[in-house]
This record gives sequence, structure tokens and C-alpha cells, in this order.
Amino acid sequence: MSNTLVGHLAAKFAAHEENWGTEALGYILRHSQHAREAVRDLLKQLGIVVPESILYRNQVAGEDKAQPDLVGLDDGGDQRLVIEAKFWAALTEHQPVTYLGRLPKDGGALVFVVPAARLTLVWAELLRRCADNGITMIEEARSLKDTVVARSPDGRMLAIVSWRALLEPLTLRLEASEDRAAREDVAQLRGLCDRMDAVAFLPVTSEELTTPVYRRVIEFGQIIDEVTSRLTSQGVATTKGLRSASANGYYGRYLLLRGVPVFRSATSASG
Repeated sequence: MSNTLVGHLAAKFAAHEENWGTEALGYILRHSQHAREAVRDLLKQLGIVVPESILYRNQVAGEDKAQPDLVGLDDGGDQRLVIEAKFWAALTEHQPVTYLGRLPKDGGALVFVVPAARLTLVWAELLRRCADNGITMIEEARSLKDTVVARSPDGRMLAIVSWRALLEPLTLRLEASEDRAAREDVAQLRGLCDRMDAVAFLPVTSEELTTPVYRRVIEFGQIIDEVTSRLTSQGVATTKGLRSASANGYYGRYLLLRGVPVFRSATSASG
């Protein structure tokens, strides 16, 4: 794990860890052309095109009362790109719907940067919120590790990338260009990200201890068993030679449904 000054200070003043990461990323992009080029190239691989002259600004408030972490402005002052930097904080009420509403409908993008361990869960929640608000997002096939991207019919894009997927190409570009100052800045930010990955287990809060969500997890598992039992008793399905399966975050049952192999999980039932 990289142990850097920024990582140490962010841990010391833990209430502002997200702000440390956001401000650091914004600073690097504003002060290094090579860093901007690296980010532009990464986004291009995701099908997101941003102007070469894009101008990065932190915490740009709007009439919608939302305040994105980092925005990229084009020459006309329009927000072509919104970047939300996350470690372990929850999504806000504005994410992603309000931020998507800020984007032009001819290629604007909203990009979330999260720890790799959170990528799948955060992405699922982003898509759920879009669907709940009538926004269709169609996932696009991309080969980059730790990245997912989707496009709406009107051209707006939603993407999620891990900190690693973002910072590795920055580091390589800055090393090749001998941009020493920016390279050292990125090393500081990587140290912070490494620390966040190392302390991924957050202290349990009183709200978490009293939430009914854990009861729901058990209930969903019971639903899976009950549905499986009814299907087998009716002769619609069989579990002969098959078993239940579980891992961190899900529980489910394997069965043959009219001869078709099926795995029904409590996580999919709850979604």
C-alpha cells in the first residue's frame, strides 16, 4: 500500500476524505495538460468524447441546488462532463438524475469514480435510480477492466470507473512525458486511494444497527426457499443433485425449471 502525505492527512481528518480526493483530482487536471490528455483518452475508450479545451472546475453549484464534485466546461461554458469522486460515502439525492439533467443531449457524460470493491453495487443503484425516474440507460460493451458505461437514447452517457482504472493511465502518461510534478501529485492521490481500499470496513453506526434491512435479507432468502419448495412440490422444478449457494452479498438456489438450469438468488429477488 502506498503511504503518502495526502493519505495520512485524509485519514487524520477523516470527515473530509471524499473532499480530499475530489480536490486532488481537480488540481491535477487543472495544472497538467498531460493528465487532461490521459483522462480524455480513457474517456474516448469508453465512447465519451470531450473537447480538448475542456476546463475543469470543482464544486460548481447550480439552480438545481446540486453541487457536483468536478465538472468539465466547454468553450461556451456548458457542462460537458461531470465527475463524481467516491470512496465509501453514499449517493446523494441528486445522483445521478439531477446531474444527468445538467448535461447536453449531444454527448455529455456523468462519470463516477469509486473503489473497485464498490463498482458493481454502485452501478446497480445508479441504474435503478435512472429507471425509477424514467431514464433509459443501455449498457455498452467495453473491454476496459473496472469500467462500465451506458448511453441514454438522447445521447447522454453514464459511466463508472475504479480509481485504479483512472489513475494507472495517468501515471503512465505522466511518466512518459516526464511531467514530474504531476506524477508526484498523482502518486499522492494514489496513496489516498490505497488507504481507502485498506480501511474499507467502516465503523458500524447506530442507524445501521437498528435498520430493518438485515431482516429483509433474511426474508428474501426465505422467499427463495419457499418458491423453490412450491415449484418442486408441483413438479415444475427439481433440485435433485443441485444445491443452494451463497457468498458475500447473496444467497440462492440452483434448480431445473422445466429442464432449464436456473439460479435464483435473494439479491435478484430484492432488486
